[in-house]
Amino acid sequence: MPNLRAGSVIEYTYKIKRQSIFNFSSWEFQSEIPKQHSEFVAYIPANYNFNVSLKGPRGLSSQNGVVEKECLRIAGNVMDCSKMTYIMKDVAAFKEEAYMTAALNFKSTINFELSDVQHLRGGKSNITKTWKDVDYELTSERKFGGQMKQKDLFTSRMTEILKNTTDSLSKAKAVFAYIKDQIKWNNYLGKYSDKDVKKALETHSGNIGDINLALISALQAAGFSPDALILSTRQNGVVNNLYPVITEFDYVIAKLDIAGKTYLLDASEPLLPFGLLPMRCLNGKGRVLNFKKPSYWYDVTASQKDAVKYNFIATLESDGKIKGTLYTFSSGYNAFRKRERIAEAGSIDAFVQQLDDQNPAFSITKHDVINVDSLDKTLEERYEVTMEQFEGTDYEKLFFNPNFLNKIGNNPFNLNERSYPVDMGTATETRVSMVLNLPQKFVLAEPAKDVGLGLPGNGGRYQTQTKMEDKVLSFSALFQLNKPVYSPEEYLSLKELYSKIIQQQKIDLILQKSK
Repeated sequence: MPNLRAGSVIEYTYKIKRQSIFNFSSWEFQSEIPKQHSEFVAYIPANYNFNVSLKGPRGLSSQNGVVEKECLRIAGNVMDCSKMTYIMKDVAAFKEEAYMTAALNFKSTINFELSDVQHLRGGKSNITKTWKDVDYELTSERKFGGQMKQKDLFTSRMTEILKNTTDSLSKAKAVFAYIKDQIKWNNYLGKYSDKDVKKALETHSGNIGDINLALISALQAAGFSPDALILSTRQNGVVNNLYPVITEFDYVIAKLDIAGKTYLLDASEPLLPFGLLPMRCLNGKGRVLNFKKPSYWYDVTASQKDAVKYNFIATLESDGKIKGTLYTFSSGYNAFRKRERIAEAGSIDAFVQQLDDQNPAFSITKHDVINVDSLDKTLEERYEVTMEQFEGTDYEKLFFNPNFLNKIGNNPFNLNERSYPVDMGTATETRVSMVLNLPQKFVLAEPAKDVGLGLPGNGGRYQTQTKMEDKVLSFSALFQLNKPVYSPEEYLSLKELYSKIIQQQKIDLILQKSK
């Protein structure tokens, strides 16, 4: 293109040949660039019927359908076509931002799925299945239902697996721990077993289907009645719940009821506790299947928050250093991520060294980390720390920012509007409590302004409280986001909350010597 320059318009044509027309070509009206006009024209033979669905927040500017006479000839038979035209105008660019699932869920797109075919010699084939059809297909499939029936592989092992259990919950946890230990995830997804359960046990490796269908079989051998739950992961997109499209599901987990409580189980992550799913699974609804009842939809949600609590008890020395003890208590997904970092570091000592290197605000002189391997317990960390805060204390005023533990550096939300939800996967909570003992009596040069910010509908809050009593400065902060998903209508409120928190956390406390 020797004459190509800024502002040039390029037109091109291409052809795609498909072996199957089950999924007719979809069309993205929306992409990373804005469009004045986006048009899709489809010629569909009269004997093919498609389900047509429009994704995204925008509607079509116009659509039109006409009959195109004798558009196609097959084996000497002349056939009419439906000429379908779909137009969308003034389409804004799609901008990706933090806390979103697959972009294909939200871009304005038109999709076609083959419903039925009228054969030229008479008769009709229904392509779109009912859930009754899918239930039978999956439970009859050797790589799915067949692997859910492999409890005989585990029956002889149950005495050893359950030897230290006392009740149903401890039995289920023992089986869960056994599968996690015996079959390591090979990083491949899949609702079907790849190798089959027996081979996965022998090789100690398998995909998601191998692992969690083995879990279902093992739970059956232990006397439970688990179900399989198929779902679509966050990066795979949401599933169509109007009619079944089995190819949209790429994952399977176990659903287990014990004493009136439901547990969703995935044995692929060795550092996740019983009942807590990997974040990749938190993507709306899944479909529950077993051999006795019709399948049904089930909300796949997190069973725990992403939570961390900091307690800091310290003393400001006369040389300007702050020395004290920092206690950190992590649970839910926060504990999982931290346990992952410890495993990646290779040891607790190496993890603490990395933590020390990454936090210039303080240096760690001594540490103790407990419950690293006790996944059902809170992960506890205890650090003796030193902060090079001031060059001595012989000043009339000291400027101190208490937000070094929970400071938000940047606002993750920067769009003027967002057409898709903010999906964090789970509710979050950060708590900070600090007590700083001072070398002599100080007062606050300006009265402390306690902060109280909130989202509408109890969606979240940020609160701080500061107290000065004689030689002790106390500070506490709480940041909660109570919902895993915020709608596009709640976006600006969430953006504003983060902006206000960032501004508040920049404000220093001014300590002034008491006269």
